[in-house]
Amino acid sequence: MGLHFFLSHLGRIIVLTLFTLATPAVSQPTHGIAMYGDPALPQNFKSLPYVNPDAPKGGRLISGNEGGFDSLNPYVITGNPPWQLRFLISESLMYRSQDEPFTVYGLLAESITVPKDRSTAEFTLRESARFSDGSPVTIEDVMWSYEILGTEGNARYRGLWSQIEK
Repeated sequence: MGLHFFLSHLGRIIVLTLFTLATPAVSQPTHGIAMYGDPALPQNFKSLPYVNPDAPKGGRLISGNEGGFDSLNPYVITGNPPWQLRFLISESLMYRSQDEPFTVYGLLAESITVPKDRSTAEFTLRESARFSDGSPVTIEDVMWSYEILGTEGNARYRGLWSQIEK
């Protein structure tokens, strides 16, 4: 998962984090949130409706890139990474459903707690969240990602980081 994917989710996550830092959460944890009403899928759904959970694993991926690229680092301050890289190298706390407008479900996050006024958001990481080497993803890892990108990353990250109070 590359820069564009990370950026699209980072913005949402940081906004939700800003809400989290503003006031304490008072509602119940849920597996996803929707802008209007409740998410369509139940708490323990196995896969999104448009995904084949029994799809074969492995194989080869070939993809094209319009234009050119001069870096394989999607977080580079200068340069132009391939756009599709964002989908291949990282996962976010939440994932936007492709068939439910304005609905996100937990990916690395097992749940999110958001009060009715949406003034805060609190995430609970899945115990099964792992890096590619099998080591667990921790809260410290998530916060490190925000901080390092917000203080040393591209200006788009620094701009969002500057809005986080604490």
